[in-house]
Amino acid sequence: MELLYRLRKQWSECSARSLSLFIIGVLLIFTYISEWSEWSELRAFAHDELLYCESYNIKLASEGRWLNWLLFPILRLFNGYFVSIVNAACLFIFSFTVLRRFVPCHVGILAAITTLFFPPVHTMNYWPTTMLPSYITLLGASILYTRVSKWKLFLASAIFLNGGLATFYFLIPLLYIGEERMEDFCRTILYWLAFFVVGVVFAELFTLLCCGHWIHPLAYRHFNLVGGIDELFDNIQLSWQCMQKALALFGRKLILLSTCLAFIYIYYIFKQREKSSLFVVLLLVLVSCSVYAHAILGGLFVESRSALCLFFGIFLFCMWAIRCCPIATGVLSLLFATQMVHVNSHDIHYWNAIRNAMCDEITNLPYKSTDLKGCAFIAETWEYHNYLNILTENWKLKPTISPLNYLESWCAIPRACNIMGSVIYGNESKVTRALNINLSNVLFTDSGIFQHAKVNGYLILKFAPISKWSN
Repeated sequence: MELLYRLRKQWSECSARSLSLFIIGVLLIFTYISEWSEWSELRAFAHDELLYCESYNIKLASEGRWLNWLLFPILRLFNGYFVSIVNAACLFIFSFTVLRRFVPCHVGILAAITTLFFPPVHTMNYWPTTMLPSYITLLGASILYTRVSKWKLFLASAIFLNGGLATFYFLIPLLYIGEERMEDFCRTILYWLAFFVVGVVFAELFTLLCCGHWIHPLAYRHFNLVGGIDELFDNIQLSWQCMQKALALFGRKLILLSTCLAFIYIYYIFKQREKSSLFVVLLLVLVSCSVYAHAILGGLFVESRSALCLFFGIFLFCMWAIRCCPIATGVLSLLFATQMVHVNSHDIHYWNAIRNAMCDEITNLPYKSTDLKGCAFIAETWEYHNYLNILTENWKLKPTISPLNYLESWCAIPRACNIMGSVIYGNESKVTRALNINLSNVLFTDSGIFQHAKVNGYLILKFAPISKWSN
């Protein structure tokens, strides 16, 4: 009788736990579907998304993205919204593969869904087809890491990811999380560092062969190799500021929770002398800081959208620390997802409001896109910045991790409106010189945000006076 009572009690506890995890899973799935549905209402992606590029030569010359360059004619044929789903599937499989090394299958599924909410994942959705080769590389690595030698996986990943999005390469060591022998751990770190250099060299040589010069980062990257101690400290300070900006996206509650878990678990590691757990912590610290350490060498500013390694590192550490309690891991996944959705929703609302308003306005103009030779936008850089900030304030849009208040961001609007000719932007003298026209006698018509006119087959736009649309 006592044995039967214990079995019934254990079964009821197991059923309650499974039901709780199932409910959390359903909540996560429906939340992701809701977020993606709202995001998919966006009319125009980022201005330099591969779908809007006529040529990928500039990206090859300035960033060495040779894989995207080779696949450019094929990638630009895909639908960006469908590709975003493929990207999410690739990341889910990669995340599940990593998590499955130390948590049960059902917990790994919940946690893998949570990684899809990370703000860097959401933000990079504005470049869906640009990201596709890198996501597929992550998928391939997660499938092959048990089938091929470790050095071969790192070598192939370094070469392919340096031809797409190099920051994804810093995630590859996570496939070997939980290694217990020091030799295996050290070998993972050694391969990770050494083959990254090989991948960079390959990209440089490919660029040299195709463009006749090494990779030349564009001016806005502010690339500046460290040349002395003072520059090194300045770059370290810059990277620390970038990391703080990304950490702010976690929110105070998650940061406090993660910090408490870190102190408690690190104390436990040293008390129990668990070498394997110590290796895990060291690996996650290195992964979290990797993109910032890489940026120090060139003094690069790391945008929050490039901080995927940091989000993975912190989240995986928390999951590892409480891996023995399935309910706790499920609740933690839900807490992370809730905070990330809050951050993402501001960004989605901001992009949808601004992009869709501009696209709708141009689409409703009394011109057929097939009859236009192209589109030109007359604005100074400071003017566009100020107008977008005023628009953001008047429409009560929240601060976002990916602002659109730079003039180049406008270039995606005419492309999204199927205007396939030349797209020109800048001050009036630049536009008139590029189109060889005189605008002094042109009568512009108000349409809302813009004023418009058609001159020699070109749609000419400029901002309407603020007083006409600011309210």
